[in-house]
Amino acid sequence: MDLSSLIIGGIICLAIILFFYFNYRKRVAHEKELINSLHHAAEEYQIQIAEGDVWRNKYAIGLDPFRKAVIFLSKELNETKVDFIDLKKVTSLSLNEVCERKNTSNGILKNTSHLGLIFRYNQANSIEIPFYNDKEFVELINEYPLIGKWHSRIKALLEIEKRTAVH
Repeated sequence: MDLSSLIIGGIICLAIILFFYFNYRKRVAHEKELINSLHHAAEEYQIQIAEGDVWRNKYAIGLDPFRKAVIFLSKELNETKVDFIDLKKVTSLSLNEVCERKNTSNGILKNTSHLGLIFRYNQANSIEIPFYNDKEFVELINEYPLIGKWHSRIKALLEIEKRTAVH
């Protein structure tokens, strides 16, 4: 091997490393921007985010357990959509999972096409927070543990709210 081969190999390795590094920096900057947008939206609703998550570089959710409120942010290319959910007015919370099950030779194959949380205010009014949609994303990454965490956390707050309303 001569010196020119080593230099070319080193440049190619450096280019690959720089590519991954800049992609990582871009993703971290985008997540920080989403978190800042979430906190700014929370200020508009006069709530303080005590717990929050960002996923898919597109969605952010935050919770104020003291004011019993959830705020959800969805960022598209040119538009930011904010949903504010007052848990004091929510009558029920449900997990919405749309999936197709197929029998294969290796067992049952489960193909999830939609995953979300539905907040119901009454029979006619509800808000759904999407966690996954197969029309937007190719596969699930960490949406199942994430939606499980938020479902149990919010459900616990709703149960506390119902107990304090009874007393």
